[in-house]
Order: sequence, then C-alpha cells, then structure tokens
Amino acid sequence: MKKVIYYILIGIIIIIALIVFAANLTEQASKTGEQKGFANLHNINKNDTGFDESSLPSADGKKPIDNNISGRWVWEKNSEVYTFSVNIIKVDNHYMGTYFAVAESGMKIDGDVEDTPSFKIEDFDNNETVVDFETYFSGTVGKVKLRLENAKLYWEIVEEPKGEHYCPKVAVLIRFTE
Repeated sequence: MKKVIYYILIGIIIIIALIVFAANLTEQASKTGEQKGFANLHNINKNDTGFDESSLPSADGKKPIDNNISGRWVWEKNSEVYTFSVNIIKVDNHYMGTYFAVAESGMKIDGDVEDTPSFKIEDFDNNETVVDFETYFSGTVGKVKLRLENAKLYWEIVEEPKGEHYCPKVAVLIRFTE
C-alpha cells in the first residue's frame, strides 16, 4: 500500500512539474512578440510597420503554413502512470516542436528541459504532415505523422526510432489552456 501511495505522489509531483514547465515556456514565448520557447530561436515575422510577412508565400512558392498548430498540447489519456505533451512554436515560416513523455510513474522521462527542438514542421498542407523527430531519451530518429482535426492534434509514429523512447505510438492531444 505504501508503494502505491509513493508512486501516486511521484506521478502528481511530475505532472505539477510538467505544468509549471509548460507554463514557463508559454510565458517566455509570449514576451515582446519573440518566440523564446527554444534556445537561440527567435520569431522575426513583423517589420517596423507591423505587417505580418508570414502570410505571404515563401520564395519556393509553397503556401504559408497555418499557425493554429502552435501551442501546448496535452494527451487526453494522461494519468499518474503515463503523461505526454507536445509544445509547438512558430519560428519565421515554419514551426519547431518539443515533446515530453513521462512513463512508469515517473521512473522514465523522455523530454528535454533545455527546450532543444525534437522536430521541425516546414509544410502543414491540409492540416497534416510527416516529420522526422529525434528522441530525447536515446537520441535516435523516427517519423511522426501530425494531423490537426476538430481542434485536436493527432500524433502517430509511422516509423519507430531505433533506440529507447517513451512517446506513445498514437496519441490524441488537446490544446492546453490556462
């Protein structure tokens, strides 16, 4: 019984730490119009007139990506045993993303507190893309399909990383609002 209570307390502490961590990222990203959520990355989309250049087509002719994917996303099935979240910010005409997975009641943590991006989204045509992502736990690369539908972000690993990781194979995430 003591062991169960111990694991529940560890899980609660980790969930609180993740929420505080995510809140700090959002606060940092919203300051002065710059995206400060990732180290050494800044969003420079507005010139002195305030015109948002991100709505213009890029030089390669691709249409601009929709910014409704940016934000903090949390797994609908988060529990004391397993949590998963994704944070996506807009940087120039693309997005950078991180994830944070906690498994085995906090015994395995697959995330980065340094805000090192795990994936980059350059095209988000039809609210869907497949991108390479690097795991934080083992540093190996896999492919994940991201799809935005009905205000939910769908995460599906389509090519497993070769190393150990704790991302769910499939997850439905909802936007985290304070």
